[in-house]
Amino acid sequence: MSEDITRPPPSPSTKTVKKSVGGYDFTTSFYPGFARRIEVNGEVVYDQKEDGPCPFVLPDGSFEPWSLSSVQLGSTKGYRMTLYLDDPGHVVEQVVVRLRPGPKGDGARSVVAYQAVEADEVVIYETPVICPPSCGG
Repeated sequence: MSEDITRPPPSPSTKTVKKSVGGYDFTTSFYPGFARRIEVNGEVVYDQKEDGPCPFVLPDGSFEPWSLSSVQLGSTKGYRMTLYLDDPGHVVEQVVVRLRPGPKGDGARSVVAYQAVEADEVVIYETPVICPPSCGG
């Protein structure tokens, strides 16, 4: 790709998606230059190709996405959390987070027997399509 090619306008720095998963509303907000796909309990809640922006367009003068990113996760099961990732070498391929709900979703910290059946597993796949170098074509 030539350096003279004009990039499309930069993509927004935050993406928020909300989807029903297993009868509960799941919400996530994240930097779309960080994630290619997000799944909850095996169900896709965000896919860059389908939900955009694809490609994620960096601002003029930038050639790599941010290395520091936060991902907010929340559910009507009763949890809300923010995960901070610092990946200056862009070496992380995926992040798996297993969440446990408190009794009846009250967010309690104690573990209840056999609770894992109701736990959410969130998988965040990195390596999104980024412009540059993938600006179309």
